[in-house]
Parts: sequence; structure tokens; C-alpha cells
Amino acid sequence: MFMFQHLNFSATTFAIAILFWSIQVLTSLLYGKKCRHDISAFVFLVPSALLLLSAISAWLQPSIHFASNSILMIGTEVLSMKLDLLSSLFLFLLAAIGSCTSIFSLSYLPHLKDHLHPGHYWSALSLFMLSMSMLLVSANALSFLVFWELMALSSFALIASEHQKHKVRDAAVVYLTATRIATACLTAGFVLMFSVVHSWDFSAWSFSRTNLLPALLIAVGLCIKSGLWPFHLWLPYAYTAAPSPVSAIMSGVMTKLSLYAAIRILVNGGVDSLIIIGLFLVLGLISAFWGLLFALVQQDLKKLLAYSSIENLGIIFCGLGLALLARRLNIPDAACLALTACIFQTFNHGFFKPLLFLCAGTIDVAANTRDLSQLGGLARRLPFTMICFLLGSIALCALPPLNGFASKWLLYTALFHQAWESPQIFVRALCLVWIGTLGLVGGLAIFCFTRAIGITFLGNARSSAAGNADELGKSSRIAQAILASACVLIGLASPFVAQHIQTIACVSLKIPVPHASPFQLPLATVTLFSVLAIAFLYAFFLNASKIRMFNTWDCGFGALSARTQIGSLSFTQPIARIFSPILRYKLLIEINGKDRRHFPESIQTEAQTISVLETKVYLPILAFIRRAAGLFAKIQAGSIHLYLLYLCITLALLIIVGAYL
Repeated sequence: MFMFQHLNFSATTFAIAILFWSIQVLTSLLYGKKCRHDISAFVFLVPSALLLLSAISAWLQPSIHFASNSILMIGTEVLSMKLDLLSSLFLFLLAAIGSCTSIFSLSYLPHLKDHLHPGHYWSALSLFMLSMSMLLVSANALSFLVFWELMALSSFALIASEHQKHKVRDAAVVYLTATRIATACLTAGFVLMFSVVHSWDFSAWSFSRTNLLPALLIAVGLCIKSGLWPFHLWLPYAYTAAPSPVSAIMSGVMTKLSLYAAIRILVNGGVDSLIIIGLFLVLGLISAFWGLLFALVQQDLKKLLAYSSIENLGIIFCGLGLALLARRLNIPDAACLALTACIFQTFNHGFFKPLLFLCAGTIDVAANTRDLSQLGGLARRLPFTMICFLLGSIALCALPPLNGFASKWLLYTALFHQAWESPQIFVRALCLVWIGTLGLVGGLAIFCFTRAIGITFLGNARSSAAGNADELGKSSRIAQAILASACVLIGLASPFVAQHIQTIACVSLKIPVPHASPFQLPLATVTLFSVLAIAFLYAFFLNASKIRMFNTWDCGFGALSARTQIGSLSFTQPIARIFSPILRYKLLIEINGKDRRHFPESIQTEAQTISVLETKVYLPILAFIRRAAGLFAKIQAGSIHLYLLYLCITLALLIIVGAYL
């Protein structure tokens, strides 16, 4: 419940949306298995639409303070809230993705009725949206931590929706462990910062060079939560185990909240430490390359998209580090360009990646598998899903005229600008290295999604389920159409969108908004490329109608089978072998038969990649923790006398330490 300083449309609609989600949390738990997906989805859509109106209204009237006289308190501290340009942009993204996923759920969730508890799902999803909404308007550290924890626990419950499956339970535990570590780092950083400035309000925090440790702890916590390398292992597990609507929200919004927090806390707090800047730049660059490299060799479509998210998050944090570096070097135009590109890429990724996850959910239900080796020929069975997946892939690969091209272009422009303006040769050389690496990552992204589209939708079906697949329903197509249209429209309107995001970037960096927009040249090029791309597509489809089809000579073997067409393993094998020292790529071949050398009866091939971090770092640490826990478990003997002895020894040690201190 809130008491507003200034009652206005934005604050009122926001409060009503929060009230709706709170009621849905309680009613969904109350009805349990009797909870109906159609009614719940409609009720869920109402607060999402209200939140969308609140975000748009807040953009027109920024810096709205509310709940300053709220009864929401922790001890003597008020959980104060603030809605400004930055939070309204992320609220708009949250509301848009939440609305689309609720529409998609009408067709998707009935297919999971044997594994998913409807009451638990909708209550956790409502709490998830509520916590993220409140986190985006939190103006101090205490309220931020409260809703950060609610977000972590509700998303854990959503990942474990199909908890009957062993892999889902393991994925949920891995995710929960990562969130505990991230929260511990954030809490430590917040407490240390409070001990310095004696205030929980973010507006009072200033990260000078003496406050490096709190800033470093906060930065590490945000990197863990966003899934940057080497903290990325939870992300493919969680995204794969969660239902597709949940994966869409997590990839589209939840991981982006780490960037929001970095801008709200670190950028606004004036962080200029080279350690923090280097952390973002190095981890971002490694994540971009590492994530896409592992996406290339994945057989599971959702896992491929999950590793691709690591690549995009790496690019986003590269832009953040570049903006901080440019501000430190006093190059305001480059800083403005870099942070604008960073926020714009975040906004764009929030639309095309949920679109791809919803398409993957459709494929999973329609073909009863996400294994690329079992798919194929879905262009005939799922033509609408294929078009939406193609548009999302084009946006992700930063090809015109879709939205991913504009933000990636701005990032390259920022790198070139900083390389030109920087007085230090070392920084110039690093910018050129980053340009080359991002170019390589862009080429691999095109290769990766060419494989995903070709293997999934083209050729012949590799299984009977794929050959008999059908579209889910109208609601799933409506949700996909909205997100696909958003990718196209944002791409065509990129100059207008970037101009507004530029204002957010300059306010966050505390530099004046330039009168001459730095986006005129690059975004004019975007418009030109968009027109050329549309003309090319029109000419392609015009000529496609004139193509004549003939049966080719088939060497007397009859119709071609699915086994004779190129597979996912053969497509990626050349790239996988080039990067085998990183991927630890091996092709396992098993030949069976009495005279298997000359007349093999069966041949089985399996590609294997090994995660070095998981096998050489995390698993040994986990084994050590288990051994240590086993040793400590021995002190639990079940004897009350022994427990009393432990208490006496502990009390004596405390008295001795207190006497010396």
C-alpha cells in the first residue's frame, strides 16, 4: 500500500498493477490445481497493460517520486521509490514482454498440464513480475535488496515448475546457488557503502577511489547475476529447464536488471576505477566470444539460445565498460555513444531474444523435441513460426533493417570514435582489438543461426513427430507477431528511439546532452541499409514465384531420406575443430558388426564438448565442499550433552576474545 506525494496517472497505474499482481499471487495459491490458465493469463495481462501505460506516462513526466511517506519500512528505514527515465524504459520492456508471454501461455501451458501445477506457476510468475517492477523503482539499497531477493526466489520456483524431472531440479539448485552468491556480494557491497556514507539512498552514494571494495563487490554480484563468463554456468541450465514463457522473461528482462543496477548504482555513483572498467571490458569480451562459440555446438535449441544470451550480455557489458573508460578519459561524445549503444542493445535484445524463446517453445511442443538432430522440414508445418524465428535471428545477427543492427552499429561507432579521440596509444590499440573481436563474434553469430534455421526448418523431417508438427494456436502466433513487429518497427524507427535513449545515457553519465546528435550519420546509414534490404527481399520473393520445380536424377536410389541431408554435427564440425582447444571438441564414432571394417551393420556418431570451467574448476570446488560438509556433519552426534559442551567452549572463547579486545 502506498501514500503518494503527488497523485498522478503514472503512479496510480503503477500502484494498481502492483495490487493486481499481489491479488493474483494469493488467489492462484488459493485455487491451486483448480486455477485455469485462460483466466489467469487474462488477469495477468491487465497489470502488464497498466504497467505499460505507467511507463509511457513516466517517460512524458520523468522523475516521479512516490512512496516517500510509505508504510513499507524495514526498521526505521522507509523503502523509498523513484520512477525516472531509466526505470521507465526498463518498465516498458518488462510490461511488453510480460504481456506477450501471458498471451503465448494460453496456447503453450495446456500442453504441460501433466507436469506443471497451475496455481504455483501463476503465483510465482505474478510475484516475479511484481518484484522486478518494484526493483526498477527502488531508490535505496534496502528496498533494492528486498525485491532482488523476491525476484531470485520467485524465478527459482518458476525454473522448478516441472520439478518431477531430475534435470530440472538440478538446474534449479544450480541457479539458486548462483543467486545466493550474487546476493551475498551485493549485500556486502551495500553494507560497506553504508558504513562510509551513512545512507542507504543511491543518490547519496559516490564511489571515489577510496570506495573501491564496495564497488568491486557490487560489480561482481551483478556479473554473476547477469551470467557473464566465468559465472555463466547457471544460465544454460536455468533457461533450458524453465518453461518457454519464463525463459523469455528471464532472457528479455531479468538478466538486464544487472545492467540497470550497474547504471543506477555504479555509473550514477561516478565509478572511474580502472579495475571495475577492466572487469566489465574483459569479462564482456570473453563472454561474447565464449558464449557464441559454445552456442555453435549445441544440439538443444533452447541451450543454443541460452549460450547466445551470454554472447549478447557480453556485448552489452563491453559497451558499459567502454562508456566508463571514455568518461574517465574525458571523451564525453564517445561515452555518450557507448552508453547509448549499451542501453539500446539491451532494449533490442529484450525483444528479439524472447521472440526466439517463444518460437523454440512452439517447436518443442509441436515436434515434441528440441534436439536439432530430430528436427527439419518444419518450414512446411510451422511456416509462421519459421518467419518469426527468421526475423528474430536477423535481429540478433545485427542485419538490417531490424533493430539489432542499429545498436550494434552505434557500438562500433563508439569504438572507432574512442580509438580516434583517445590520447593514449594503448587505449587505441585495445579499441581496435575489441572491434576485431566483435567482428569475429558477429560472423560466428550469422554462422550459428544459419545452422539453427537450416537444420530446424529446411530439408526433410528427421523424425515422425517433426513431420506431423502443427502450430500451437492463435494466441501463440499473436504473441510472436507482436514481438516480431516490434523488432521491425524499432529497427525502422531507430533514429527516434536512439535519440531518446541518448537522453538517458547523458543523464546517467552526468554530461550535457549534445545539441548536434552523434546519431545522424550512423543511423542515416541504418535507414539506407534498411531500404536496400527491403528492396532485396522484395526482389527475392518476386523472383521466387518464377522458379520452376523439377525432379532431379536420383541415381536410381529413389527419394532422398533424411539421413542423406546435412546434419547439425556436420555443419559445425569445421568451426568446432578450429576451436577444439577451447571447446575440447571430440567426435565419437561407434561402428558395429562382425566384419565392421568392410561391412558395418550400424554406425553411430556423437559429438562431445567439455566445459573446462565446469570440469576443472567448479566440480573440484563442489567436491571439496562436500568433503568438508561431511567432516562437519560428524559433530552432529545427537547427544545433548555434547551440544552443551560446544556452547560452553564457544562462550569461553568469546569471553577470552572480548577481554583482549
